[in-house]
Amino acid sequence: MEGLDFETAKKAFIRIRDLRYLELIHSIEERRKRGENDNMVFLADVYSYQSKFAESAKLYKKSGSEHKAMNMFTDLRMFDQAKEYIGSGDPVDKKMLITKQADWAKSSNEPRTAAEMYISAGEFSKAIDILGDHGWADMLIDLARKLDKADRESLTKCAMYLGKLEQYSYAAEVYNKMGDHKALISLHVEAKHWEDAFTLVEKHPEYKIDVYIPYAQWLAENDRFEEAQQAFHQAGLEAEAVKCLDIAGNDVEKREDMLPKFHDFQRKADMYYAYHSIHRYTDFHGFQFGQINTLSVLLLF
Repeated sequence: MEGLDFETAKKAFIRIRDLRYLELIHSIEERRKRGENDNMVFLADVYSYQSKFAESAKLYKKSGSEHKAMNMFTDLRMFDQAKEYIGSGDPVDKKMLITKQADWAKSSNEPRTAAEMYISAGEFSKAIDILGDHGWADMLIDLARKLDKADRESLTKCAMYLGKLEQYSYAAEVYNKMGDHKALISLHVEAKHWEDAFTLVEKHPEYKIDVYIPYAQWLAENDRFEEAQQAFHQAGLEAEAVKCLDIAGNDVEKREDMLPKFHDFQRKADMYYAYHSIHRYTDFHGFQFGQINTLSVLLLF
């Protein structure tokens, strides 16, 4: 193999059934067919299979194939050595190396380190997912403040996670940075921050319906039908406002119908409570059945 006599090497490895080296020889033969003829690179491949990584890296570098050395050390999780072979400070190679290191940190259950590395590599979406999934709101807002306004995808993702974490002031800060008034109004509605939503609607009346409809529904759910009716009016939904009045009227009628039943249940509950007291007393004092009935009547009536 080291003499690059691959035909002889192949026969030898077939005889001893060493599939690993046979796979390497097959790979080299295929590359030769495609026009690759750098024996120094092939020998470096052989050294890497023999775990002679330092010798392999030197040959890769000598042949002008530093990226192969970098990939080799990266696959071995030897990131410090890999950094030495980033071709002329190539930013693409550097980003790829940091991304791979971040992937490894993530798979090794080191999410904070992984997130920091993804940020260094400019892989903001991956970093935001980790920060959001772990509830690290402080790191999310720090990243959002550093991001460019033009990166709306990453900023929107930051704001979405902050909203889920109920960090509404941080989420609002991000939407303000983006100038996304509709999303900001939706955030205030979701948080039931009605005053903030109304203040924004005064400046952006085109979103009036996005505030007043959920506000009216919220009022109706809380049995504040007259206020809900007014909110529907302000949203320009007259039919819904009329329905609110009907619901309010039906609600009052239902409550009036329930009053006699409620009083009946109350009377029975009082009676059962009294019987419970009698039962405990008679158990303790050993009363006979006839005495219990007499005592019950006396106590209840």
